[in-house]
Amino acid sequence: MNVRLIILCLGLAACVARAQDAVRSSISNERANSARSRIRSETHYNLDLDPVKLRFSTSLATEYNDNVNLSHTNALDDLIMRPMFGIRAFWQVSERNALDFNVDLGYEHYFNGARQSRAIVTEIGRAHV
Repeated sequence: MNVRLIILCLGLAACVARAQDAVRSSISNERANSARSRIRSETHYNLDLDPVKLRFSTSLATEYNDNVNLSHTNALDDLIMRPMFGIRAFWQVSERNALDFNVDLGYEHYFNGARQSRAIVTEIGRAHV
């Protein structure tokens, strides 16, 4: 009889612990959603095509690399310039779901010809639930 009572008490304690974890998880999800909403509302967009918002950006980076090809012998140095153009699209699908997409297009120019100059495309897509 005592063994059954102990097993019953342990089972109830495990259920209570799971319920507390669920409440903690719910609270942390609510805080994360609130933070995401705050970030979305604080982000400035250049173009609002309801329901999609667009933000455009440009950047220019320069880099000097003393060993472009990462070789142990015959290291080649070069000056690299990267002009970039970026587009960010944001769509609030519902109160709890959103799509966020970033794409950056650019060009990487090597002045000394250590490597061939090339086009660059970077993209980041995210779905927030």
